[in-house]
Amino acid sequence: MTSKLTDSFRSLRLIPVPFGEYQGNNPDTPPIMINFRSPDLWRTLPIEFTDNEGRLFTDRATICKLSKVCADKVENLEKAGQELVIRLNDITCDAMERVLFAICPTIYGQYPVPPTVFDVGIICPVACSLQMDMVIKMCEKVLENDIHPKLTPIDLLINSFSTAYKCQLKSTLQAKLFIKILKCEYWKLKYSLIRNIESPCLRIFLWNFREMSRSIIHSKKTLRGKCYVRSRKSWVGEGLDPPTKELLRLCIYNELLFSHVTITVQTKIYKATCDQCEENTAYITRVDGYHIRTAPKKLFLCQQCNKALCSNCEATFCVVKLIEFLEDVHRAEKSPDILKMLNTLVVLNSPDHDVARALVNIH
Repeated sequence: MTSKLTDSFRSLRLIPVPFGEYQGNNPDTPPIMINFRSPDLWRTLPIEFTDNEGRLFTDRATICKLSKVCADKVENLEKAGQELVIRLNDITCDAMERVLFAICPTIYGQYPVPPTVFDVGIICPVACSLQMDMVIKMCEKVLENDIHPKLTPIDLLINSFSTAYKCQLKSTLQAKLFIKILKCEYWKLKYSLIRNIESPCLRIFLWNFREMSRSIIHSKKTLRGKCYVRSRKSWVGEGLDPPTKELLRLCIYNELLFSHVTITVQTKIYKATCDQCEENTAYITRVDGYHIRTAPKKLFLCQQCNKALCSNCEATFCVVKLIEFLEDVHRAEKSPDILKMLNTLVVLNSPDHDVARALVNIH
């Protein structure tokens, strides 16, 4: 029985090293997982944290090659003749340890541990703080390839977008993640999830989007079944100064805000396939295994994103408009009076016990 289990584990093992050999039994074989909390022959550079919660040890060449901040710290310590110890502020020991897992030889001292979508929220802020461009690009690739709108839970989707917006990753990536949030059913956008977004303006916007979507769906039900619908007033900007009025535009949602601006073109003249369907690899697979593309009779050419769209994709959100919107939000939130202006807008347009008032100042 033991030999069968051993053979089974050998067949499942992905890394080609002698099975069952640990450092305690064989000093010539590295451990399965490197312990960054203790030094060895190569990991001699200590990393300390302000809260004194622990010490990490890493390879000097690796950390200085990947982090501009750490390279400057080591260079300044050498010039001053001080002890080579990297001291980091506002970074936890656990978060930095997860970054070391991703960039250093960790498994059997040879292979790093690639990050997942669950790790990006921890790794990416540290990488931005330490100016680790390679790690930032790696996080962008993970979010681009591993986030599926239908399979990813809404809480993970919101946290991924919040990380991308906070760390200012690629604008196209931010827009696509935000589109996936807007495509969710309104009842999934709960207060407990929206409050996790770092941006106060986007928190108010998403709550207004949720309430607008709920109102539209219930209004359609009213026409069919004459059910009761709670009335919702539109937000107004009367009596506000110009900066606050401009902020109002970034807090309210309407159905035409992110829609494509299109003209109709014939497929025989322009092209035969939809650009968005090509991007999403939306193919119909036949039983015999061949892939055929859907060929619409006419296409809609968007004047904003310059894409030829079928009727289904034409009804979706325009990425270019989302990018411009998120850039405007990021620019507006640089103002030191952003919370004061948002609070003025919310008090003017929402009742006393509306959830929007609690979303202004959270973080």
